[in-house]
This record gives sequence, structure tokens and C-alpha cells, in this order.
Amino acid sequence: MLLTTYTGALLSQQEAIGSLAPLAFEHIADFIAAAVGLVGATPSGSGEDVPGGRLAAILRELERSAADPDFSLPALARRLAVTPRYVQRLLAKEGTSFRDELTTTRLNRARSMILSPNSDHRSITEIATHCGFSSLPHFHRMFRRAFGETPGGLRARVFRLREP
Repeated sequence: MLLTTYTGALLSQQEAIGSLAPLAFEHIADFIAAAVGLVGATPSGSGEDVPGGRLAAILRELERSAADPDFSLPALARRLAVTPRYVQRLLAKEGTSFRDELTTTRLNRARSMILSPNSDHRSITEIATHCGFSSLPHFHRMFRRAFGETPGGLRARVFRLREP
């Protein structure tokens, strides 16, 4: 109820909030983290698991936007009304980085598409582009590093297994 009241007040006085908008968004994010029932989630007053809620939001937004080749750390931070450095710190606590998470998400999508019979008609280049890679050689290097074979090698192996 507090979240609804707070949000309503902010929306009705948009001109008045001006420079307070980032703080208001931070408070709303804190309320949402507590409201979704995260284990131990508390508002920013104690701040114990608000970062957990924000980390979940970061990962959801990353998953949602990974296919955009122009998606970047500053864009992610802007969408979530936090600083890029804050995103970096949260991901570093998890032993990862924005670049690692983005690449992993894109590679997993590409692998799923290569393995899917619904994508048989798509070229490897189309799949790479669809998953957000703008450089085919980079995609091949990263794919081989992650999965131990090239995208074309995986596709050929899967086709051989599907043949009667």
C-alpha cells in the first residue's frame, strides 16, 4: 500500500520531483524488492537484501535486452535508474561482470537456436546476428571457447544425430 501511495504521489507531482527523481526511483526499487518477497528483503533503511532484488532486476533486463547489439552497461543502468558502477559492483559480488553475463546469455541463446529444429533454415550468421553478435569471427571464437566446438560443427553433429 505504501508503494502505491508513494508512486501515486510521484506521478501526480512530476514537475515538482525534478532532481529527486533518482532518489524516488531508488526508493521504489527498494519497495519492490521487499514486496516481491525476496528472502530477507527489507527496505533501504536496513538495506540487507535490496541488492538481491536489484541484481534480479539487472539479470532480467539483461536477458530481455541481450539480443540488441547496442545494449550496453550504461543503457542497462539508465533503464534501472542506477549507476553503471553500482551494476558492476553487484555483478562483481556474484563473481561475474556485465560483459560476461551478456556474452553468456547471447551464447546460450545461439546454442539453443542451433539445436532447435525450428531454426534449421537459419544460417549461423543469421543466428549470431539475431542473438546480438555484430562480429561473426568474435561469435565463432566465443562459441568455441564456451562449448568446445564451432557453431557449424555443433549444427553438423546435431543434423547427423537427427538423420534416420
